[in-house]
Amino acid sequence: MLPRDRRDGLVATWNGGFLMGDSEGGFYLDGKQYGPLVPGVAAEVFRKDGSFTVGVWGRDVKLDSDVVGVRQQRQLMIDGGRIAPDIDSLFTWGVTDGGATYVRRSGVGVTAAGDVVFALGPTMSPRSLATALQRAGAVRAMELDINISWPSFMAYDSSANAGDPRPFKWGDYPRPAERYFSPSARDFVAVYARTAGAQGGCVDVSGMSRARPADAGLADPLAC
Repeated sequence: MLPRDRRDGLVATWNGGFLMGDSEGGFYLDGKQYGPLVPGVAAEVFRKDGSFTVGVWGRDVKLDSDVVGVRQQRQLMIDGGRIAPDIDSLFTWGVTDGGATYVRRSGVGVTAAGDVVFALGPTMSPRSLATALQRAGAVRAMELDINISWPSFMAYDSSANAGDPRPFKWGDYPRPAERYFSPSARDFVAVYARTAGAQGGCVDVSGMSRARPADAGLADPLAC
């Protein structure tokens, strides 16, 4: 969870991946490891300088003194800017509720410039998730958790209180916006501004600056 003393500068949170038994990989954070970090498996990698990337473990990324966190899961959906050739093989991308092709899915990737891309949708196939990530510019991307209960993305408004920012949900899903302000059974990613108390801006899909969302919710695609 994110206790009150870990919320200053908080910008966003997003969900983790499958349980370790289904991820085909492992998890590492601050010197503690759960399950083996498997060569060839896709991985989110977090470094001491705050940078983040997605890649194939043992090819693009490896465990060294700069790495503070690793979250592995299955294989890359996008590699070298190309969608995986087995993208329509449903079982490759996890067991879904009722065996459905179109379920809630989430994924994360990086662009050629190193920018982070996150995608989330309520009714997505593996291909439609990969296509969304690719069109957003991802050159490497991996699927995260799926099905109705787990995927979520929250942004945080610190304009009223930098130490206790107000969370709001990106999209419509059952878990509350305050999900990670109380203990969670699943891992997640928290993104912070480099300067404590800083507030990020918001842009629309064209890159133009926009006002922060109102309490009523998001009428148009918006990123903060």
